[in-house]
Amino acid sequence: MTTITIGTLSAAATAAAGAIGLGLAGIAAYTLGHHKHHHHHGYGYGHGGGYGHGGGYGHGHHGGGYGYRRRRRAAGGEQEALEEVMEEIRAADVSGCGARLVCELAGEDERHLSVEEVAILSLVGPATRPGEGLMPRDALGEYRASRALGEEGGDCAYAFPSCPLNATQLMGNVRSFLP
Repeated sequence: MTTITIGTLSAAATAAAGAIGLGLAGIAAYTLGHHKHHHHHGYGYGHGGGYGHGGGYGHGHHGGGYGYRRRRRAAGGEQEALEEVMEEIRAADVSGCGARLVCELAGEDERHLSVEEVAILSLVGPATRPGEGLMPRDALGEYRASRALGEEGGDCAYAFPSCPLNATQLMGNVRSFLP
């Protein structure tokens, strides 16, 4: 993941550090996901290779359940990596702009969101209401609670008053850091 040095950022970008982190991490995850997906189909795992027919894991002639167990271990590592990334983003999100961005994006019709905006919501994952699943003080849980607030039509500016920027301004900051 790209490291952002806060000391070199403008005041607006410093306020938007959490949003920028979410944007960069979301795009990176989106790009990797599409690369893996393309790679997977491009090389046609399956038919006797132990990975399954037509790309499905665990149902190949020689694979049995191996592919499933391997995938489960990888998913556990990916979840831990996601939680670490989200903790780093939350640590930089001193103004709450990352949470406000997630909240505001979740309140929009997904058909009107850009690829970058969808990638951010995809990185955060499904909305989580208080008492569902993750601990509220867990960074991923906090961003998912922000998503829930937005999906329910909550007032994101009121919920995150220390963030002086709206979603349009925040995405402008995010896009300025994209390659």
